[in-house]
Amino acid sequence: MDKTWKPNLRKHIALKVRELRKRRNFTQAELAARLGVSQARLSVIEHGNGSFSAEQFLEILRIFNVPAQSFAITKRDAQGDIQNALARHGASHLMEDSDLLPSEHLDEVEVLIREVLVDAQSPRHIAALGPVLVKNLSQVNLNRLWARFVDFGLEARLGWVLENTAEAIRMILPSLGPAAAAIPYRKAERTITIFLSRKSASLLKGPAAGPHPEELDIIDGKALSLKTIHSTWDEASDVSRRWGIVSAMKTEDFAEAIRASYVTTT
Repeated sequence: MDKTWKPNLRKHIALKVRELRKRRNFTQAELAARLGVSQARLSVIEHGNGSFSAEQFLEILRIFNVPAQSFAITKRDAQGDIQNALARHGASHLMEDSDLLPSEHLDEVEVLIREVLVDAQSPRHIAALGPVLVKNLSQVNLNRLWARFVDFGLEARLGWVLENTAEAIRMILPSLGPAAAAIPYRKAERTITIFLSRKSASLLKGPAAGPHPEELDIIDGKALSLKTIHSTWDEASDVSRRWGIVSAMKTEDFAEAIRASYVTTT
């Protein structure tokens, strides 16, 4: 029987549990003991590569005194909030819903980037991070942002977006027109390139990682069959393969978002 892989819900629950644990100042060993699992097993689950049993999930709700609804996956109105925030922060090619009040939670660019990549359900929103980074990179502390993603176990997602953005800028620079208008783009490309060059090559998964779901990060926003995971990996871009990301998205998607936002703002 063909199995399906549901990374988004698994990651969502794992990150929520990790957040609750750290907020309570529990060590992994302490929470693992309460749940009746080994620390190693809890570590695997917290990185999205395993799941809790129904009994363990109920115990988590009891330990942290939270309702099951707090683990609900992102709702449609939250997606609207994210899209509005992306539009406000530079992805001006996205349609902004005037019926939604601005979300103060998403006023900070670093928070917005985290929300988009932790959720990772909308390729359109992920690509929109390209123009957002170009416009706001001077306000983003990449080292701090990277550290937060390391804490989540999702630094590969951030590296993947950063490299795609830098590659996309290089791709469209010749078509940006006046040299003065291209300055923010050149600066963003240089900043990102320098930042990524300082990261250890060991962080990259590389083509040898292989199409194994437990080793790769699947962010296509839906449950994928193992067959689809294999075929998507086989067709993945070089950037995706370097970071161990299973996605049909290409650098061209980021370039299109950056170019569209440039056109609407000049």
